[in-house]
Amino acid sequence: MATTHPVTLEELSEWITDKARRTSGCTGLKVSVQYKLAKADHAGKNWSDSLVINTGDCGIDDAFAAISNAQRDAIGRFHIS
Repeated sequence: MATTHPVTLEELSEWITDKARRTSGCTGLKVSVQYKLAKADHAGKNWSDSLVINTGDCGIDDAFAAISNAQRDAIGRFHIS
């Protein structure tokens, strides 16, 4: 398993938000990761897929695609400390 970096829920939320906002038309998008998992999942991820999403000016399909891509990238990078 790759080494992941410890972050807070707020830092992870900001990272996912910043990455997702790079999608054209999604500059107002905001994501909030809701909680740390009691036990890491099968991939070793210890944070939830439960997100609060404010799509802002981003269309819903574009928002979900942008967030999904950012979240997939974050899984191997970060763990909640």
